[in-house]
Amino acid sequence: MSKIVAISDQIVSIGLDSGKLKDVPKSICNFVPRIGDEVEIFESEDKIIVYKKEVKSTYSEMDPALIDGKVVNKLVYALLGIFLGSFGIHKFYAGKIGMGVLYLLFCWTFIPGLIGFIEGIIALTKQEDADGNIIL
Repeated sequence: MSKIVAISDQIVSIGLDSGKLKDVPKSICNFVPRIGDEVEIFESEDKIIVYKKEVKSTYSEMDPALIDGKVVNKLVYALLGIFLGSFGIHKFYAGKIGMGVLYLLFCWTFIPGLIGFIEGIIALTKQEDADGNIIL
């Protein structure tokens, strides 16, 4: 796996799989190079092309034992929290049945509605994975 190991004013040094270094002009990169970026190099007799590998991690690819919480769709959870938070529907969706029942018991006080609205807004600010999921 080729990685960018050094960057100077006009030269980008790339560590190749073979253990060798390849220096290429910064101008041929179609992205802003950063040290540690994984790249692919395509080379012909007269042309070199450097592409940055896109690393898209999803929670579904991770070991479930490493995930501390429940994986839910960010947009669905946020909308349920904002519009149906009074009844705890977003909690039921996230698999937190006890909290959902508690929201239902106190829905007449409008406090769960306010808390659900806030939780929906907080969910919108969380960083999602490539599939649009967040961990709660």
